[in-house]
Amino acid sequence: PQLRWLYVVWFSSAAIALGLIIATRFTVTTSAIFVFATPVYLIIAGMLCRRIGRPKLGSALEALGLYYSLALILMFMLFPLTAMSGPYADAILSSWDRAIGFDWRSYLEITRPYTKLLLLIYNSFGWQPALVILVLAARNSQNILRQFLMALSFAAAMTALIFPFIPAKAPFEFYGITQDIYPELIATG
Repeated sequence: PQLRWLYVVWFSSAAIALGLIIATRFTVTTSAIFVFATPVYLIIAGMLCRRIGRPKLGSALEALGLYYSLALILMFMLFPLTAMSGPYADAILSSWDRAIGFDWRSYLEITRPYTKLLLLIYNSFGWQPALVILVLAARNSQNILRQFLMALSFAAAMTALIFPFIPAKAPFEFYGITQDIYPELIATG
């Protein structure tokens, strides 16, 4: 697919992540660099597949490589952004929840019987984008594939922009929910 704009985002994000890592004096191990190389290999393999007449496979590999590399770049951004962020904003976020009628503890109790199903759904978030990318590439839906990658990139950018201003703990930690209170989720989640 024509993903030049995404490569601009990719290189810009990588430069920002590198600048943040240098500015905060974080160190990156060699093994982390090798992990980052894997999506780059997928991108290269995708480009090569298209050159030998395998456009669907090429689109799938390139899109998977771009998605996972952007996810890794975001992760590398969040470490230094965490070091630079302000104080936790859980109290403010909780007050916003209450203002719209959402009570996290009540929700937790209401959904308690469905914990295993909800965990299954939550844990599928890691592979769902890959499945969507593979299906779109197999169907040769290049425009939708580009839109999907653009939406993922936008979500990652918004996360990186918002996070330093309203960092938050996990709800279990903020609300003081221990394994004694809720063993189903903490033991398996």
